[in-house]
Amino acid sequence: AFIAGIPVRVGYSHRKRDFLMTKLVAPPSIKEHRIQSYIRVAEAIGAKSSGTGISLQLDALSDEGYKLLAQRHQLSAGEYTVFHPGANWDLKRWPAACYAELAHSLVRNGKQIVFCGSDRDRDLAEEIIRIAGIRAVNVCGETSLEDLMQLIGNASLLVSNDSGPLHLAAGLDVPFIGIYGPTSPDATSPPESARSKLFHNRIGCEIPCYFNTCPDRECLRSVLPSEVTSAALELAR
Repeated sequence: AFIAGIPVRVGYSHRKRDFLMTKLVAPPSIKEHRIQSYIRVAEAIGAKSSGTGISLQLDALSDEGYKLLAQRHQLSAGEYTVFHPGANWDLKRWPAACYAELAHSLVRNGKQIVFCGSDRDRDLAEEIIRIAGIRAVNVCGETSLEDLMQLIGNASLLVSNDSGPLHLAAGLDVPFIGIYGPTSPDATSPPESARSKLFHNRIGCEIPCYFNTCPDRECLRSVLPSEVTSAALELAR
């Protein structure tokens, strides 16, 4: 933007790039929610905030891809639970064995499980299915963004790590469970409601930590599958 000569350049203050901006905004604090920090940037150019809630409408989207997906995998709206076990950062992932225990418990209670994610999550989903010893649907790598929104919007529940699908579920008013470890829901979670549950155990580590490696990932392992199962059975529509 600086090189292109864009006349108004707004961004967070940072000593190494302040000269690139024409208007500076205080950088977000660790505890400030990211939504609020982005609103502050928008307000700096005169935009008015209407709040931090999310509202998405399925009827504005194409459902052709989802219909084909649902037909191929025999999915009925409102009768399946979506798992999103991946994350762009491996340390945010609840262990596969924990997802497997949750999946096994839900299937035993008559729930159908659908795994979503990118193509790189396909093997992880297959590993969870294998450990759980269940039959489940794996559509990782098969969905566009519109397909994913339709898939989540027609689900009874979403279970996900700290990742984008949680925000889609919140915007679509679908019950969701978010599992947090090294990141803080105070900064990145979607708006909570009576139809959502966030699991985040503070175990003495500094959260958020943003480490690239961890010897035991205790912050995630301390989230028990039995607790998540109870919440899932209560929240599922």
